Amino acid sequence: ECRIHLEALSMQLQATWEWFCRSAVVHPDMLTYLASQSHSIRLQILRKTFICPCNKLILQPVDYGNLQWVENIALGAKKLLNIPPPMYGLENLENSSNSCVILVDPCPWETRHQIALSPESIETFQSKLTPYLLSSFPSVRRPRRSGSTHLIVCVHGLQGNQFDLRLYRSFLELALPYQRLEFLMAQSNQSDTFVDFNIMTDRLEEEIQEKIRVMSTLPTRVSFLAHSLGSILVRSLVTRPSMANLIPKFHLLLSICGPHLGTQHQTGVVSAGMWFVRKWYHSQSLLQLSLKDSPTPRDCFLYHLSEAQTLDCFKHVVLLTSLQDRYVPHQSARLCPGGEDTSQMGKVIEEMASNILNSMEQSGTNLVRVIVHHSLPTSTDSVIGRAAHVAMLDNELFVEKFILCHLVQYFINT
Repeated sequence: ECRIHLEALSMQLQATWEWFCRSAVVHPDMLTYLASQSHSIRLQILRKTFICPCNKLILQPVDYGNLQWVENIALGAKKLLNIPPPMYGLENLENSSNSCVILVDPCPWETRHQIALSPESIETFQSKLTPYLLSSFPSVRRPRRSGSTHLIVCVHGLQGNQFDLRLYRSFLELALPYQRLEFLMAQSNQSDTFVDFNIMTDRLEEEIQEKIRVMSTLPTRVSFLAHSLGSILVRSLVTRPSMANLIPKFHLLLSICGPHLGTQHQTGVVSAGMWFVRKWYHSQSLLQLSLKDSPTPRDCFLYHLSEAQTLDCFKHVVLLTSLQDRYVPHQSARLCPGGEDTSQMGKVIEEMASNILNSMEQSGTNLVRVIVHHSLPTSTDSVIGRAAHVAMLDNELFVEKFILCHLVQYFINT
């Protein structure tokens, strides 16, 4: 009897959906209205846990480096959430296993590249985004993309592949239907990420040059989305002479858990695991990240890279980090050494951070630090910090929230 009722209900739903599709084709305005309403409400729900320092939830003192402080802010934000109206079919975003709270720390210095974008203009633009429901109706004509070409290079991390940043590509394409975006999902290093950084940089350089050669129009802007080890590859790439003609076009670098100051402050379990992997695979890249590729720390690859002008070539640099990620030390990913380590190596790391930050401040680069707190189930991966490191790529709700509520503004602003 239950099976019969379910079959009848399924037929009714199918008939209702077919009627809706036919009505939408005949009356596209109705579809656009319903879709935009659903999309607008979803954006409102997403914004409820997107927190800036000016938010009333954040009281002094601000302590982004304290995991307990961040967790308290996350709990306070979730209490303000309302369950979405069931008529729109939206999930309860913050009660799901994929929930997250995002905190934004704006640029620490005055910059000539500030984003002159008011909340009203962001709201107006987001209301014009192509709603997700439109993808179900091929007969609905989408707006034609025109204008300049923006090349976005996605670079994976250690033992990654070209599909690691697929969600970022998908949501950027959904969020920017009126822009001509050209993506390069880098794959030249996916077969071996344990070799020397210089070798991997050569591969990535050749891949980008080949991509530009086959493009119908030359890009007017170039941006990079890089995860973990890929952030160091992008910085190394900037130092290459062949990139000189592209540097004036560099727009945005999104560094997702990038070990810019090395991996010296990893926890005991992770440090031991990385040591074993480095020995097993004879990894030169992990040796360079640990600042042990030279007897003198100031002769290491990362130290020389900090002295080169790399991040200051970009108009915007967004550092995406999580205190729950123990694969990459939080201080290294945020470029905030903290000054607690008074050893010789600690002084070297302080110098590296100063080299990078001073050059960015002098050039007027807009540096934004973003902290993410994920709601992760207790598991071995979450204990050793791998779950948060991977959630930056695989948590679909987080990527949607981050791109639509924050990252999109760097693309719609000149």
